[in-house]
Amino acid sequence: MAYRFKFNETMTQGFERIATEQIDRAAAHLAACDEGAVASIHETRKCLKRTRALLRFCRPGLQDHAFESLNRQLRDIGRSLSGTRDADVLSQTISSLAEGGQLKAAVVARLRGAMALKKGAGGDEALGGKESRDTAAQLQSVRNEISTVELNLKSCAIDTRGFVRAFEACHSAFEPACDGEDDDALHEWRKTVQTHWRHMQLINRAWPAYFDARIAEARSISMLIGEVRDLGLLFEFATEAAAARLTPAMTASIKKIVSSKQERLRKEARLRGARLLGEKPKGIARRIQAYWETAAGLKGMRSKPSLGD
Repeated sequence: MAYRFKFNETMTQGFERIATEQIDRAAAHLAACDEGAVASIHETRKCLKRTRALLRFCRPGLQDHAFESLNRQLRDIGRSLSGTRDADVLSQTISSLAEGGQLKAAVVARLRGAMALKKGAGGDEALGGKESRDTAAQLQSVRNEISTVELNLKSCAIDTRGFVRAFEACHSAFEPACDGEDDDALHEWRKTVQTHWRHMQLINRAWPAYFDARIAEARSISMLIGEVRDLGLLFEFATEAAAARLTPAMTASIKKIVSSKQERLRKEARLRGARLLGEKPKGIARRIQAYWETAAGLKGMRSKPSLGD
């Protein structure tokens, strides 16, 4: 089923349906994980992120203890799966720079050697059987808790209070992210951008063309910031785990490449962010209400037979 609210269901019904579907998908991806296969872990993490975004959309209707419990559990499960993701990203970043001719073969060979040494020493281990079973049990616990959650949302067709709160957080995080080169602030902004695009997915049926454009822009921003982070991981690895294998000249060349690419990526993310955030939270919220009600009415008209039928 799609990660979308439906016109013919209440938000409470939509919340339980979507959350349950995402947890079940996460469990299925985890079960298909073959010795920590990166693709399966990545898909599992995406399901968890979608569920957390759904929680934020419905946050005003949730009791504090329910939101905090579910959000904490989903966050912790995601963090437990991040190690394998980071190792794969590091490998992909090295390959991308090598294929683009930016990293010399000798540097690539030494970085690869350091990665193999770290893996052999027990670093970046794949998700083991016990860890996989523990994670599956945690997902089942979350699923059980979701079935008991009570939502107290507004009676209107779509309650946008959670959307407004999350998009206001995106606006607030933008300036700190663009002020200098604070990677932590940039990463915090990225998380709010990801939440925004998933909120656009939830209400996409209201006007797909409009919301698809915002989703595409937010995704582009997220990818740009993600690449900044990935390059940072490479430089951190080069100056720590791989330091003994690299000459000073090699390290300097990596720093130059990373700094140049990060500067360009940050600039593009800032420009795209200014466009995405040109819309104010409450203004979009009012339009969402109008779009949703209009789309629901049009769908109702299409489902009724015409006089000529």
